[in-house]
Amino acid sequence: MEPKIYKSQIIEINCPASAVTVNFPDQPNLRNAKIQRISVLTVDLISVTPISYGTPMSFADMKKCFATMQVGGSQVIQNKALLSFNDTAGPTNPYTNNPPFIKDMVFSWDKCFLKFGSAPTASIVALEVWYDDTNAN
Repeated sequence: MEPKIYKSQIIEINCPASAVTVNFPDQPNLRNAKIQRISVLTVDLISVTPISYGTPMSFADMKKCFATMQVGGSQVIQNKALLSFNDTAGPTNPYTNNPPFIKDMVFSWDKCFLKFGSAPTASIVALEVWYDDTNAN
């Protein structure tokens, strides 16, 4: 049996300088998709964001950022450090994490958000979302 190959999509979350809480934008292509994994794209990996070519968030701001993800009415990931989704080592951050394995969760994207310990510099969080949409409605 061949290994399963998942699709991926980039999500960009615009974080204004005055923000302490930022909601994820709606993700129409991922509404019914079964999410398998989420990785954060750091400044060690990209110099501009892949969709808008904007400024990616710095490590300093990522260190004070926490993600909450919701499925239906339940928060299944609550206040998880954004950098814990980092799986790429680089010169600025030589450490990698093993991002959580998210098996077949269907997120309510409009209810997911990022929360900051203090307002970040205006920038963009870019996430790569790996998903399976074979049984999506």
